[in-house]
Amino acid sequence: MVNTSLVGMMRLMQPLRLYSLRENSLVYWELLSYAKGFGLLYGRLGEIYREAFLQTAEGFGITEREKLMNFPANSKLPLETRRELLRYTLSMAPRDYNLEGMENGLHSIGLDAKIQENREEEKLSITSEGFLGNFISYDRLKRDALRILPAHLEVDFEFGSFTWEKFEAKDWDFDRLDKRDFTWDEFEVVGEAL
Repeated sequence: MVNTSLVGMMRLMQPLRLYSLRENSLVYWELLSYAKGFGLLYGRLGEIYREAFLQTAEGFGITEREKLMNFPANSKLPLETRRELLRYTLSMAPRDYNLEGMENGLHSIGLDAKIQENREEEKLSITSEGFLGNFISYDRLKRDALRILPAHLEVDFEFGSFTWEKFEAKDWDFDRLDKRDFTWDEFEVVGEAL
């Protein structure tokens, strides 16, 4: 980029015939310093252009959007997963308050789920089919989901959580479990995979 800028500036100044544009002349060195500055500027503009669009963002374009959406720090998640969570969140609109829109809304908080409607009882049943990323706890996931779902409907969540029956079937002793050093929230989320 430096050579392109330098050649361009020299080409524009050549017809004036006021300046010595020979290599190692003072004007040449001045133009070279401008060209280096333009090179830095063009590089930074390229980065800003890339980060301005969610589809191409790789750094601050992702993290700043996550802050804006009040997401937990997700830097451990793969870039494509973070991009997908943001895409679903940013694509929600007032017209999305239908079954498909609400399922997409749940997807935006990292919950891949199906919604069953019970119109007579004015109730929704949310059944998890998986998770898109790491999350802090089921309580946080429920709270985030309730922000998206219609407030006038009762909601039942089924995460397929780690039940006492499943725990007892593992037949662990206390020492083996204590070595894992999980919090209760972490144990609730990943217990079934242990």
